[in-house]
Amino acid sequence: STLDMDSKKSQEEGFWKSVGKFGVLVWLQNFTHLFIVSILYIFANTFPYFLQQRHGMSPAEAGTCTSLVYWCVVLAPIHGVITDQIGQRLRLQTLCSFVGCICFAMLFKGIGDPWVLVVVLGVCFSFLEQNS
Repeated sequence: STLDMDSKKSQEEGFWKSVGKFGVLVWLQNFTHLFIVSILYIFANTFPYFLQQRHGMSPAEAGTCTSLVYWCVVLAPIHGVITDQIGQRLRLQTLCSFVGCICFAMLFKGIGDPWVLVVVLGVCFSFLEQNS
């Protein structure tokens, strides 16, 4: 009926208006998680195969390289203390997300040393994970 359609349209418009009221900080927080944390968790399972295919690593090298991301997470408590001392948590998250996106793009394009890029990703991830 027409009333149901009008009501549904009104609810939908209200939803989009309320979403539009979220500030920049909310969207930056979502960016940091969407582009790094969620991608890294998914990518980590297929990352060794990617390194073998794209960068010509052996299975053992690819596994070791992938593990560097998780070895860097050992630094997360230290990064949390640093962020508590400095403040600016969201700026740091945004910076680490941006750097992480660049690292992923470089890995995909085959630019740079994957060992270095994976360590940089690990450091970025440890800042994000601790400061979420």
